[in-house]
Amino acid sequence: MFKEVALERGLDEIFVNTILKDIDVIKTKPFNDLKFKLKVDGLKFPLEFDSGGESKLFELRGINTRYKTTSLIVIGILLGCDWGNQTLFLSNYKLESQIEEVKAYFFNKEINIEMSIESEAEEISLIKSENYIQVMLNGNVEFRRLLQNFEIDMQEYQQFMSRLFKVQFISKGRDFVTQVHHEILENIKESFDYLIINCRKVLSEFMSNKSRKIYSKSLKEFENELVLLLTFKKLILDFRNGNPDVVDLNVFEYFNNLKDNEEKFKQINEKKKEIITRIENYKLERNLLIEDGVSDSTNIIQAPSNWKNPVRNVDEILGSLEKLKGTDLVPLYVELQDSFIKINNSDDFKKFIQLLSDVQTNATNYYNLREKYHRLFELNRLLSEEELALKKITSELERLKEIISKTSELSLSSSIDLKVLLPRIKSIQMLMQKCGIGELGVVSEIIAMTEKKVEETSKIITEIKAANSQDDYIPYEILNSILFEFNSVKSLLVEKSGNKTNFNSSIKETAEESFLYTQVVELFNNLMKERCKYYYKVTDENVESIELKSYDFESRMLTTLDGDEISARYGLSGGIDSAMTVRSLASSQNDSLYGTVLLVDEWGDVSDTLAGEVYKTLYEINQLSFGLFVEVSEDEQAKIQCIDRL
Repeated sequence: MFKEVALERGLDEIFVNTILKDIDVIKTKPFNDLKFKLKVDGLKFPLEFDSGGESKLFELRGINTRYKTTSLIVIGILLGCDWGNQTLFLSNYKLESQIEEVKAYFFNKEINIEMSIESEAEEISLIKSENYIQVMLNGNVEFRRLLQNFEIDMQEYQQFMSRLFKVQFISKGRDFVTQVHHEILENIKESFDYLIINCRKVLSEFMSNKSRKIYSKSLKEFENELVLLLTFKKLILDFRNGNPDVVDLNVFEYFNNLKDNEEKFKQINEKKKEIITRIENYKLERNLLIEDGVSDSTNIIQAPSNWKNPVRNVDEILGSLEKLKGTDLVPLYVELQDSFIKINNSDDFKKFIQLLSDVQTNATNYYNLREKYHRLFELNRLLSEEELALKKITSELERLKEIISKTSELSLSSSIDLKVLLPRIKSIQMLMQKCGIGELGVVSEIIAMTEKKVEETSKIITEIKAANSQDDYIPYEILNSILFEFNSVKSLLVEKSGNKTNFNSSIKETAEESFLYTQVVELFNNLMKERCKYYYKVTDENVESIELKSYDFESRMLTTLDGDEISARYGLSGGIDSAMTVRSLASSQNDSLYGTVLLVDEWGDVSDTLAGEVYKTLYEINQLSFGLFVEVSEDEQAKIQCIDRL
């Protein structure tokens, strides 16, 4: 899809191929048939299974108390199941608690676990013994780690095993549509990330080789834009000539909102009067406080909060200084109110004491009038807020007054037929947006901007044609615009899939209007159809797997080749929902070495006939490594049963 879009936008095919040349599709080598064993020592109950024969699909059968789910979780951990991702879709808190309990087995030195998988060409041995875990492939130790820190050690183990297997753990309550949506979107995201990295790399190499002119669009896009601009230019000139009295296109909005604007003007004007009244009252109250001795100076000295009854000893000190004899003192610096005062003699000392007296006097004044000062501070704050509000509301009133005046003048003009004029204005404004003219309203300004854009676009077209002849044209910004649109569409898909995402309304609008949206949704629908592949039609007599014709992302509607439409929005009936969950998750596209492993708990709601039909369709999936299904039976001792190919 990227190649098709890039070529259509005007990128050179050689350039596009260079971007895509390093795509490396890792081929999985799933087992044709295999046999496996599992043994857990150290538990209160015996846990040991042996498939005996070889197969691709197995059932773990036994009565409810034979720890079948526990065995499934142990296998999931050993094969590197990403529980953090899987439990997002389980909706089964009891099972999640059980998973956490089983994880603890791996840090219990008394518990030893062994699992082996053997096929004609491969042999895998997984061992957890005392305090270490080990992986052997064909006799070679590929991974070994001491188990000391659960989060770190098991995370490393899970990351290693995820390169070998993709584990899908399935239980009741699973919303397969949401999960498959999520997995497809993750694949799309990975593709986008690859394109972004490779595009930047290739562009960097191209731009470093020689100087090239950078353009925001392809030649074809500029030529199309010029045609649109010239069409709009003729339209706006014809409008001006036919409607010389209309100088501002925004009259469309003004006229429609005339009554609302008039009512709004009255309401805001009343608010303005209320604000002015409050300001006058605040100023009056402030003046009364100042008359009472409160200072409105910015240099107010606040009394310390711990003062109880300030004592004025400074006057006594000033009196005693008159008896001071001599002129020389030990020089010193004193800090007073964030400034330093140098004292060299008795005169300097007297000045310092006088300053201290002034500070003490001001602080005492604050102490004696502190409640009034607190009110003064509050009044100054309120005045500042109200004056700011008055400034804003006055500006809004002036704007509304101008709009109402323009609208009233237009309504009085007998030469204007508003029923004809207003729809034309709306059409012009819509075309302005497509031309990138912006939100100008004055007709003369619109014409000037249009002529400027026509001139600029014509010049660019001439430059590109000249650059093409000299092989100097690399449309750098074309790639950015394509990648931006792809990412916008991806974000919209994520949101419509029911997942949370953060992207602003302008990006969402870009995605919805992008011609890529339809193409990406079509790609998504095809991928979803291939993942589900079949609808299992159950009747009283038999079960039939009917191939799907299509899937609709928006409505979550499945359509079969027979023409039947099935809504998957609210889930399907019990057994069918489980069957389609298994089939769709088994077909997961991933880059693991051995492919997908299905671990299916509580398979009992699927009838034997339906299960058999599902098994038949599972054998068609190339990337499926093997599947293990938990079935309730009358067997006292749980055991593995191979499912033969049908």
